[in-house]
Amino acid sequence: MSRPAPEQTRLVQPRCWRTALAVGGMWLLARLPRRARMGLGWILGQAIHAVAARRRFIARVNIGLAFPELSRAEQEQLVRNSFVSAARGMLETATAWFGPQRQIDGQVEIRGLEHLDAAIATGKGVIMLGSHTTSIEICGRALGRIRPFHTTYKPDRNPCFEQVMRQRRIAIYGDAIPITDMRRIVRTLKQGGIIWYAPDQNYGLKNSVFVPFFGIPTATTTGGSRLARMGDAVVLPCFSVRQRDGRNLLEFQPMLEGFPSDDPEADTARIIHIIEDYMRHYPEQYLWMHRRFKDMPEGGNRYLEASAGRFS
Repeated sequence: MSRPAPEQTRLVQPRCWRTALAVGGMWLLARLPRRARMGLGWILGQAIHAVAARRRFIARVNIGLAFPELSRAEQEQLVRNSFVSAARGMLETATAWFGPQRQIDGQVEIRGLEHLDAAIATGKGVIMLGSHTTSIEICGRALGRIRPFHTTYKPDRNPCFEQVMRQRRIAIYGDAIPITDMRRIVRTLKQGGIIWYAPDQNYGLKNSVFVPFFGIPTATTTGGSRLARMGDAVVLPCFSVRQRDGRNLLEFQPMLEGFPSDDPEADTARIIHIIEDYMRHYPEQYLWMHRRFKDMPEGGNRYLEASAGRFS
């Protein structure tokens, strides 16, 4: 079945009323001050942890695999902290999409902007190599105001919500491109555009290789290497995280030298190592509820194996 056209998914239509209510709630939450947002995020995160059994199980398996050196109690605390961080990220998304600019001013610190400007100065397309942390949206709004860019995103199953998500991201970033539209991404890069791209989710085995991520052979798209080559683009890592006081940090690192190489698997391992190295400093802020480690090189599903008790 084809996806409904935008005009078919207006929020006034009955099929979109739930989404409309959610959007209204986000608009109200976007007015919360930072301290209230942090407190509500803690409460909401604890509540989600208590009721979302499937996501709790996935996070436990992921963290158990990624941090075997931690005790069970320490792993469980990291699981809880990841739910709190995700909940705070949800509230920050509401602020990023619907909050007034005064809610953003002073909320995000940007470091290493000179690295992004150096990449732009090359005259080539720029891939801002990101990762799936819980502070992406609010940091993206702060950057979009001074350096508009194109973000990539995975289309949502709910066409009503996808319309809202896409419209808000276009408004605050500059443009939003489905991750499945590789031709448009490449064309944008060839035209000297700036793309935010994160290769650290499981997009299936097609065009993927198994590379180490927190010591686990993990199915990872080679898209970072392929896009850089096809789009003749430079690549620089950037990370969005939340600091202890509730403010956010967007940090750019220098452009990658010798990237891409002639070995897409080595390129993929390289960028995933960069992401892992940074996230070890903020482990609770990674999206551990995603089925990142699902596929195994020998075949099978790690979460099914874990549920059957075949590995710990």
